[in-house]
Amino acid sequence: MKKAPCSLLVLTALFALILFPAIPAAAQTADEWVVKGVEYEKKGDFKSAAESCTRAIEIDPSNRYAWANRGVYYTELGRYDEAVADCTKAISLDPASDNNYNNRGFAYRCLGKYDLAIADCTKAIALDPKSAPAYNNRGGAYRGLGKYDQAIADYTKAIGLEPGYALAYNNRGWAYYLQHKYDKALADVTKSLAIEPENGYALDSRSNIYRELKRYDEAMADVERAIKMDPKYYFAYLTRGKIYEAQGMTEKAKADYKRACDNREKEACEALKKLTGGK
Repeated sequence: MKKAPCSLLVLTALFALILFPAIPAAAQTADEWVVKGVEYEKKGDFKSAAESCTRAIEIDPSNRYAWANRGVYYTELGRYDEAVADCTKAISLDPASDNNYNNRGFAYRCLGKYDLAIADCTKAIALDPKSAPAYNNRGGAYRGLGKYDQAIADYTKAIGLEPGYALAYNNRGWAYYLQHKYDKALADVTKSLAIEPENGYALDSRSNIYRELKRYDEAMADVERAIKMDPKYYFAYLTRGKIYEAQGMTEKAKADYKRACDNREKEACEALKKLTGGK
C-alpha cells in the first residue's frame, strides 16, 4: 500500500522566526540557535537544523522550541523514536501546545503505531478544535488501520477548516482509491493538483487512479512528471511498472520494479517476484 511521505513540514509552527525574526551572524543564545535551526530547515538541511537545536538544548535544557523543532527535524531524518522522545519532552515543557501532540502523533504514524497517533491527534484537536493538520494527521492514522470512512471524515473536516489544503484533498482521494471509489478519488486528487500543480506525490496518486480506470496515457503522463521532478521518488517507479504491466509491457515493468525494489520498496519486490515467477 502506498504510504504518505513522513514529512512534518506542513505541521511545523516555526516558532523561532515568529518570536525572534532577526537572524544573528553567529548564534550565542539558545533562542538564536533555534532560529539558526529554522534557517537550515528552510534550506532543507535537517541534519544541521537538528544539530542547531541540540546546541540550544545544551545552553538551555528548558527551551521548549528547541525540543519541539528538533522533534520535527528528527522526523524528517527518519529518526522516529528520537522524534517521539523530543516531542514528549516538548509536551512536558508546554502541555497546552496542540502542535506538540500533533507532531508526536505524526512520528507515531511513521512508526506504524496508529492507535498512539490517533490518541495524540485527538488530544491536539481537543486543545485546538480548528487544527486542520491534526484532523488530516488523524485521518492518516485511521487510513493506516484500514478505517477508511473515519479517515475520510477527518480529511473532510480538515478541508472544511482549510479549503485550500491540498494535502488533505490528496489524502482523501487516496482513501477513496483504497475503497475503489475511483471517480471520487480522481476528483479529489485533481483538486489537490489544482492547488499545488508540482506535487509529485499527488501526481503519483492520480497516476494510480488513472491506471485503475484504464486511462493509461494519462496515468503515464502523471507518473513521468513525478519521476522527472524527483528521480529518487522510488514509489513512482513501482507505479510506472504497474502501468507497463497492465499494458503487457513485461520487460519495462520488470525494470521499474527492480529499480524500486533495489531502493527498498517492498511492494515492488513482491511485484517483481510475481512477474518473474519467483526468480
